[in-house]
Amino acid sequence: MPRSPPAACAGTGAPSGAAAVCAVPVSAPQLAAFVFQNGGSIMAYDFSDTWLDRQEAISAGEVYANFATQDLGIPTDTLGTQRDFFGKGEVAMMLDFYSVERDYLANPQYQHVLNYGAVQPPAGPVREGTVLFGMAYAVPSYSPRPDVALEAIACLTSEDSLNQVLEAGLALPARYSVAKHWYLEKYPVTAAAFRSAELPVLPYNWGPSHGDIQNIVESAIKDVLFGGVTVNDSFKTAAGQIRDVLLGAG
Repeated sequence: MPRSPPAACAGTGAPSGAAAVCAVPVSAPQLAAFVFQNGGSIMAYDFSDTWLDRQEAISAGEVYANFATQDLGIPTDTLGTQRDFFGKGEVAMMLDFYSVERDYLANPQYQHVLNYGAVQPPAGPVREGTVLFGMAYAVPSYSPRPDVALEAIACLTSEDSLNQVLEAGLALPARYSVAKHWYLEKYPVTAAAFRSAELPVLPYNWGPSHGDIQNIVESAIKDVLFGGVTVNDSFKTAAGQIRDVLLGAG
């Protein structure tokens, strides 16, 4: 099945004019990777509760915020702002997704500034790993023609089809047979994200209320980075808000 990749780190080769080491975005997926590497998760695996107020998440949030508060990085309110800082050489590295390469870094206006490479996210205190944006095809039990549906899925997940998906920059195929594809040789961020599939990964999926939960988590990050709220207070407040959402959804 095709899938979108986890986050990857990209760095400038010679950031002589960089004002900071890294950009620190208000982004739930980036935070989720730090929490996972610290042995935690934003949500319980069955989505019945949030673990945002557990120590694993709070400690990971403090590390994430420290990149900005310890004068190592620049907090950014969006991924677009982060990418603009990086594109102009104002930060030396960023934690982003593979799609940034085709959508942004390959833009000719940045080529005279950028000499970038990419690595997988470094290991955390408990484990290596990152988050994964997964996509899957499924045939419902009530399908009137499951045989035809399975044939369609076989076509969509064939090596030829997935090569086209890769070359269009739409997603990373879940096939090791593309490991030597020319596209991965040309685009280092995409290649690093593809190799991250070998790491432990946590699906970036928080159940039926995913959108509401993501908004709450990103609001909590914003309160820490821009509002001066402690990670402990912000995450515990957010955890209560998430539980209200879950109660309403139930």
